[in-house]
Amino acid sequence: MKNCPRCNAQMEDNAVFCQNCGFSVAQQAEPQAQQPQYNQYVAAPAPVVDQYDHTAEFSAEDVSENKLLAAVIYVSSILGIIVALIAQSSRKSKYLDFHIKQGLKSFVVMFLIVIYIFLSHKNSTHN
Repeated sequence: MKNCPRCNAQMEDNAVFCQNCGFSVAQQAEPQAQQPQYNQYVAAPAPVVDQYDHTAEFSAEDVSENKLLAAVIYVSSILGIIVALIAQSSRKSKYLDFHIKQGLKSFVVMFLIVIYIFLSHKNSTHN
């Protein structure tokens, strides 16, 4: 006599199913080769980095010393860019360089928009 692996009820030696719980002993009779257990390496998720945030590129001292000039660039447009370029000649600040370039890009875009609006308005008044 043997016992059912699921419910531990006694079974005939040649029984294929347990009379008590219906467990298939035929599947259990064939010993399965144990698969080796491996510790799965799970990589830590990559940190989320905002591609538009350039804060880490500049030292805190550089930002502190030049943030007012950086703000002037955006508020005063081309005049602010000229003032920042004059100030930059003595400061050599990466932070100020970055904002001068951004200010120039903004100025060019605004200038192109004004030209487009002017030309659109000029064409609409002639029709």
